[in-house]
Amino acid sequence: MKTLKQGDGFSRQSPELRPEVKVFQQGLVKAGYPVDTDGLFGRGTEAELKRFQADKGLAATGIVDSDTWKALETGGEILRGFRGDAAWVHAREGYAGKAYWPGGESGVTLDPGIDLGYAASSLVEKLYGPLFSREQLSAIESVAGIKGEAAKAALSANPVVQSIRVSREQSDTIFPYAADPYWEKISGRFKTLADDDTFPPVQTVMLSLAYNRGPYNKGLEVLRQPIEEKNWAEVANVVGAMQQDHPLEGIRKRRRMEAELIRSHLG
Repeated sequence: MKTLKQGDGFSRQSPELRPEVKVFQQGLVKAGYPVDTDGLFGRGTEAELKRFQADKGLAATGIVDSDTWKALETGGEILRGFRGDAAWVHAREGYAGKAYWPGGESGVTLDPGIDLGYAASSLVEKLYGPLFSREQLSAIESVAGIKGEAAKAALSANPVVQSIRVSREQSDTIFPYAADPYWEKISGRFKTLADDDTFPPVQTVMLSLAYNRGPYNKGLEVLRQPIEEKNWAEVANVVGAMQQDHPLEGIRKRRRMEAELIRSHLG
């Protein structure tokens, strides 16, 4: 990976480095250092980078060098082994920006998919504590652990929870935590998926499939052989052919987009 510094990713300096900056920022988020994953290496990103470097015993230079890349690859507390683009998956999943009830046995859910019916209170405090007022946090606590139709009723009866808003930038920062259970399940099923030499866009696509079809969906089994053989072009072919008889155009289009994501990075 390339050496990065403040200003990289911006149009006036090095816009061609925006993808690398985004990967680096996602690494910081995974390690527990919240930054916007916008591909722009600004002062906020530099400040969190220096904090990360100091915590890891590295020189706090604010420059992403080889030692920093290594620390980022091994220091993540979530999405372990994932080097794909979680923001791409988030964009496909959509942005709600407010509390909602997805249905079924779900609890009240905060964008980008943190289910208060099941999420640990410590995680909720970590992710949303810096964003919400004490009144809002207390309201969230009052609906924690409630599931199903009772959660729907609890949301309808709580105007403070209804008033909560999460910005797109805040949602992007939190999304890796929402995605972590899906990645853990899909990478546990396809054992080589988290290997160091797995093509990052394939990881992105498999996370997308885990979200959209479920990590244990039987229809994904056709991907086992090309993934184990690291035949990335064939992975793209198989994904692109999936569900093309599905009645919903959105599903057919998403499979084609996933296939094109892989192909566009193959060169």
